[in-house]
Amino acid sequence: MNGDEFVTKAQLDSVVAGASHDPVTLAGTPNYLTLIGQEITLTKLDISDDTNLAAGAGLTLSGNNLAVDGVLEDFDTLGAAASDGQFIVATGVGTFAYESGATARASLGLTIGTDVQGYDAELAAIAGLTSAANQLPYFTGSGTAALTTLTLGGRALINSAGTANTFPYFSASNVVTLGSITAAGLALLDDANVAAQRTTLGGTTVGSNFFTLTNPSAVTFPRINADNTVSALSDSAFRTAIGAGTVTSVTGSGGSTGLTLTGGPITSTGTLTLGGTLAVGNGGTGATSFTSGGILFG
Repeated sequence: MNGDEFVTKAQLDSVVAGASHDPVTLAGTPNYLTLIGQEITLTKLDISDDTNLAAGAGLTLSGNNLAVDGVLEDFDTLGAAASDGQFIVATGVGTFAYESGATARASLGLTIGTDVQGYDAELAAIAGLTSAANQLPYFTGSGTAALTTLTLGGRALINSAGTANTFPYFSASNVVTLGSITAAGLALLDDANVAAQRTTLGGTTVGSNFFTLTNPSAVTFPRINADNTVSALSDSAFRTAIGAGTVTSVTGSGGSTGLTLTGGPITSTGTLTLGGTLAVGNGGTGATSFTSGGILFG
């Protein structure tokens, strides 16, 4: 122990004076106490006349008493903490108290959920993304997020101000314009399916059934049935349906008109040729040729 700081040489000499002890020496600069096979017993150490002892901040030296004061004395009133995790908080001028973590945060204006945001997996997911130009964060699952490209057109749509009975559309590259939508258009958009839209348009059952016909692979004829259904008929089925029967052979003759009809009968494909001279009695001229400027006599 440094003797010049706490005990004077004269005081140590008085402790061992007159006793039958081996020498007690002080050596070194400053002097240090060196004891060899000796024992020192002190019941009281008088420091009142020690000019080398000075009281620092928060200490008071009065006579032979060294006492704490000020803030240190205020701390001394706390006593032992009741549990772990306690914080010392000033509660007024010269007064202190132990507070739990939650109470200390409230005293500092840092209450989680009121003054500051507590940990949140969704916020942490967004915070873990690396920002870049034209990128928009979105959630890919619970507590996970990613970035997707947000184009100029997309921003234009987001930035459009919606008004009643309008719809946005691109009138130019990355330019969004609002168009008006009529009550009839709204009624169609509100329908749940195509059948409901046909009803909105005033379509009948027959009309609706026309919409459901499949595209034909050959010439077909639509037939409206008595139950308002519509059928697609082939040519032969259509002839049967109208009672026309089936044509197997076609031929003809000039009869008494003086005309002839050749090329028949036709059973599949062919050509009928009309020939001869149409008599005057049948509305003809009775002549096979006519001279320009001539006169026909009946």
